[in-house]
Amino acid sequence: MTGLLRGTPFTPKREDVSWLMTERAHGIDALLRYKESGASVKYNGKESQKGLELWVLEMTDKEKRATRYYISMRTGRILWLEYEEAGVKYKRTFHNYRIVQGTLVPYRSVLYEGDRQVEELNVLTVTYGVRMEDSLFAAQAASAAP
Repeated sequence: MTGLLRGTPFTPKREDVSWLMTERAHGIDALLRYKESGASVKYNGKESQKGLELWVLEMTDKEKRATRYYISMRTGRILWLEYEEAGVKYKRTFHNYRIVQGTLVPYRSVLYEGDRQVEELNVLTVTYGVRMEDSLFAAQAASAAP
């Protein structure tokens, strides 16, 4: 895998690539793009937890990685998701949803490994439709070629 930082190609660290691939497989975007990736989604019914009425969806991707999504029946927002990697259970919660150009975006998410918080992400700004020069991609493709 190759990255591009300020126009300069680089090879990211293995743990960074692993984190990125996990986020890609077990995030909100993975559910939104399940058809593109060839994943399957199954409705697991309704649950009530902590006074919340929830729909539960389970998505399984081509590599057989499963993610369970808990969605508020009242708001339609994904409140949290759960998955397991290498025998460790993870839970990511989503908070502070805001509408950005007609899309609900969680501005804060927290990742738990078991019962321990291991990460907190806070979004400062969201911008859609940013124009990028084609030459940026051409430079990266040329540097990645053998």
